[in-house]
Amino acid sequence: MKKKYDGIYLIGRFCSVESGAWLFIDEDECALFEAPEYDPGETPPVDIAVRIIEENNLKLKYVLVSHPHRDHVYSIGEYRQAFPEAKFIAHKLASFILHETCSAELLFHPEIWMALPGSDEIFDHLYEDSISLPLGNKVIHQVYAPKHSPGDVITYFNHVLFTGDWWLMEGDPGNCREVLRVANNSINRVHDYIMENNLDIRHIFPSHANNMMYDIDIEEVLHRTLVPPGWWNRAMKCPVKIDFDGR
Repeated sequence: MKKKYDGIYLIGRFCSVESGAWLFIDEDECALFEAPEYDPGETPPVDIAVRIIEENNLKLKYVLVSHPHRDHVYSIGEYRQAFPEAKFIAHKLASFILHETCSAELLFHPEIWMALPGSDEIFDHLYEDSISLPLGNKVIHQVYAPKHSPGDVITYFNHVLFTGDWWLMEGDPGNCREVLRVANNSINRVHDYIMENNLDIRHIFPSHANNMMYDIDIEEVLHRTLVPPGWWNRAMKCPVKIDFDGR
């Protein structure tokens, strides 16, 4: 486990794409962030998390994820078994994608996933827009903001903004044209959420723990991340379609 900032620890990076597993700590409470995939022969992230939490006499309150791609949620079932008392929390669209299908059309028919109940067999609470979660004397924030995938959320804890797999600054290559088309709405939503909640953003950490950005000007970073008009035409069109009833 490596300390990356006050109260923020990288448990490890796993599988061929080096997905990060994170631990947030304040007082004697903690939260796990991301449940990554791991390769054969690697120690499962859940085993490392159990050991760290037990050795440090921590109370695990939450398990959170940035978006429902395999390299970020593969271990979620193992986490659920290991930590039955923790609250598993995610955006409703993450639940829909894990149980049904991932399609960018979900961005344009939110009534499909908004109709989901407030929990499922994995997640104790599913939210629609944003959520604030007390941890010790601090607060974790998550806000829905699709840019890399339809199910993206941005996470804040203790002066650090976790951007999942968002491409930051200019030149977003985009992996889905439809998602990239709504990227600026998401960037502006994150900006407004930061301003409305007076969040003091000092650093930006991607979930994979690569390209860490320290001592940043969040206004400048978000402005430079805005997608130029027509830029989404460079990205691939999402091949997966769903019927209007979500099937």
